[in-house]
Amino acid sequence: MARRRLSEAIRWQIIGMHATGASFKAIGRQLGYHYTVISRLVRKHRQTGAVKDRPQSGRPRVTSEREDRALLRIIRREPFSTSTVLKRAWLPNRHLSTRTVRNRLKAAGMAARRVIKRPRLTDDHKRRRLAWCLARQR
Repeated sequence: MARRRLSEAIRWQIIGMHATGASFKAIGRQLGYHYTVISRLVRKHRQTGAVKDRPQSGRPRVTSEREDRALLRIIRREPFSTSTVLKRAWLPNRHLSTRTVRNRLKAAGMAARRVIKRPRLTDDHKRRRLAWCLARQR
């Protein structure tokens, strides 16, 4: 289940309501959050004096959202490019792995794809297909 993020304004509202003497459950009922969410926020405010989220763990992203959108524009122009070609066209002065390119495309909902190679239709095939279609036209 996805968590609903508390905006900073609501966080300060919760701190203010608690300062006026409202209980965790009363604040939670009024704002539509569970009382444990309220109590954790108040505890964090007591310990740190702030209501902002603490820094998250993990490596920072190599590309910005703007650069990711640029990659999507490139893939729309050339939909069957390989990740190696996209990497060179996308950010040529930056050292990126092809895995980064594939991860960004996957996050944007672009699946890996390749051109389907199929044999060309011979003149005989074309003639028979046309005859089949004309026979079923009505």
